[in-house]
Amino acid sequence: MKRIEREMGYKQSHILNISDKLEDQVRKNGFDYTLKRRGKHHVIYEQKFKGTIVGYELFKIKIKPARKVGGVWLPAKERFPHDEAFGKWAWSFYTWERAINKFNDFEGIES
Repeated sequence: MKRIEREMGYKQSHILNISDKLEDQVRKNGFDYTLKRRGKHHVIYEQKFKGTIVGYELFKIKIKPARKVGGVWLPAKERFPHDEAFGKWAWSFYTWERAINKFNDFEGIES
């Protein structure tokens, strides 16, 4: 880790720049996602297919570590969940009420 910090010129635990955070709008696997709620540790995205809301995805904010690819350093950044993350650190809900209730539980917010 120290070698990486020296080569990159900053600590791995640096505060993420705005560009390193999850985007408000994401298109993935044929769906459009819009960020609806961001907490300290979790986010909720509204999921749409062809303009129709099909559900909400709640997931823990995870950081993809900085890494060197082809001799170029890519900074650490927040990551959107992959399919295998669901049921582990990402969950799907059909209604906003269920998604926000679970979000509040995870974030320690009283309803």
